[in-house]
Amino acid sequence: MKKGIFFFCILFLLYLSKILNLQLIYQLIAIVIIFFLPGFFTLKNRTFIERIAFSPAISISFAIILALFFSFFMKINENFLLLILTTSCLPMLIYKIEIPSKMRMERIYIYLLLILILGIVIRVLIFSKITQIIGTDAVRYAIVAHSMFLKQEITTDSRPYDMSYSFFYFPISFVLPLILELMNINPISSITYFSLFFNIMSILAFYLFVNLLLDKKQALYATFFYSLFYDVSLDYLMARGVFAYSIGFYGLFLMLYGILKIHGGEKDKKLIFFPALFLLLVHWYHFFVILALIFSLAMHEFINENSFRKTKDVIIKLLGLLPFLLIALLPFLILFIPKYFEIQKIWKLADWRMYEIYYENLSMIGKLYGMIFKSFASIVSGVTYSLGFFVTLLVSKMIVEKSKMFLLFLFVFLFISSYFYIPSITWKRNVDYMKLIYPISFSLVFDNPIIVGISLILSPYIPNTPSWYFYMVPEKLDKEAAAFFDVVSEEELKAFEFIRKNTPINATFILDGGGAGCVGGQTFSHGERIFPLTSRKVFYFTNFCPGLFDLREYQERVDLYRELAIEPNNESTIMKLKKYNVTHVYIGPAHIGLNPELFIMSRNYKLIFHENNTYVFEIK
Repeated sequence: MKKGIFFFCILFLLYLSKILNLQLIYQLIAIVIIFFLPGFFTLKNRTFIERIAFSPAISISFAIILALFFSFFMKINENFLLLILTTSCLPMLIYKIEIPSKMRMERIYIYLLLILILGIVIRVLIFSKITQIIGTDAVRYAIVAHSMFLKQEITTDSRPYDMSYSFFYFPISFVLPLILELMNINPISSITYFSLFFNIMSILAFYLFVNLLLDKKQALYATFFYSLFYDVSLDYLMARGVFAYSIGFYGLFLMLYGILKIHGGEKDKKLIFFPALFLLLVHWYHFFVILALIFSLAMHEFINENSFRKTKDVIIKLLGLLPFLLIALLPFLILFIPKYFEIQKIWKLADWRMYEIYYENLSMIGKLYGMIFKSFASIVSGVTYSLGFFVTLLVSKMIVEKSKMFLLFLFVFLFISSYFYIPSITWKRNVDYMKLIYPISFSLVFDNPIIVGISLILSPYIPNTPSWYFYMVPEKLDKEAAAFFDVVSEEELKAFEFIRKNTPINATFILDGGGAGCVGGQTFSHGERIFPLTSRKVFYFTNFCPGLFDLREYQERVDLYRELAIEPNNESTIMKLKKYNVTHVYIGPAHIGLNPELFIMSRNYKLIFHENNTYVFEIK
């Protein structure tokens, strides 16, 4: 009875707020359903901290899978969202509602809460100063999601809004922005905030993981050091905008925790099923660490017990879950996997290959320097990265004495794989997995409150993670570094709002920097945001998505952009622009290709917006 009452109360408030157009209340209820409630009720008979930590992973997995399934049968609109929200609430009916008994507030939990609050404060400070710093992937997949929103279907073909006619990436990258847009929430800003939310949840998930390896006090120290110095998922948000990969660290820690629990005799397979499902929906590369951990546990068990019994039990349970994971992913596999093999033939040549050439030519010393002193996301050498590496070597004996030899096997395996995978721009991320061991090593040595206090005071001034370092010195960054960090200026946001309110809905914009389709950043002008924020088309001349596009048309568009940069007043150039239905020119503050002075002097362009170094021109 209680289950039904709670279920219908939630849905009644949801539908009532929708009918009465109480937008904020509707959005808040929808967000709680999408990110929390289903998971909290599904994971029963677990501790309160476990339920809090696992709930977002379970809930968002439900929402994404339902969206993919329902997309086969109905158009994507408000009713589509309501069906997802209603169906997501079903665990409240299926599972018994358990009100957690009062959790005894031990001192350990108070300290954990303080670490989480500190992590939240630091991250809010960073984001309040640099706002929508995540751009490349956040906007790239906001463009894909907005194309689907306008076409009212989940599809691999983004035309006519983008050049890509074949697209593949992990489901959360486009389904989450799509769901948020259906809630009438700005997908770019909201992805920033929800990525930050998952980043904070990763701190809690990391605590669960290390709490199985260390005593309670050391687990707190390890969590503190992770939050402050070794949160590589925050690095990916701040410097690269790789939000799907960043969110995946949260699922990775939950999966590591689940595997260690199963290895220790736990019977509840939900502890590995839901993190595995979450990772499949978010980013597959994190499974490399899962395989490395299983290999390390097997080595540890064989040396100590001359047996693989526990590790074999973990593998059998994982294989037993595989059919259920495949069923859950079936719609995604049907729609997108054929495109993956099609894209791989061409994408490597047109996309990451230009970066890989640099890494392939690194000397052995160069590779080792990058592994020890830097992260994949970082543009600065990290003092605590190198310190963490050498501290791990120093405490290796202590790790063995604590019967955690598998951590050393894991560290060595990740180190070796990092060296050999460095030429691959994607697998170069293995370098960062090593750094997840460092806070554990730190906690074995620096377990003094005074050292913790000194670390906290000095942390913003130590060139380390791009997050803190950038927070302290954004004004000193040159034009290139600013574009690398993808900072969107206030005048750019004003320009986007002006475009939304004052240009025809069928307007098409050509951008300074070119405008690589669905890249969303690194063109210095950030003009790709125009499409997802205003629904005005953008003239792209290439495509940075994992997708296919017409190479002949690409070349024509490149030639046109070059002509526009050299002589925008040329009549032939104007005619070509009109052939592509280009009606406006957007030039951001960090312009590199289009000179605004040439457009101001031309009789063929009318300046309709100008603030500081941001310009919007209308083609007459």
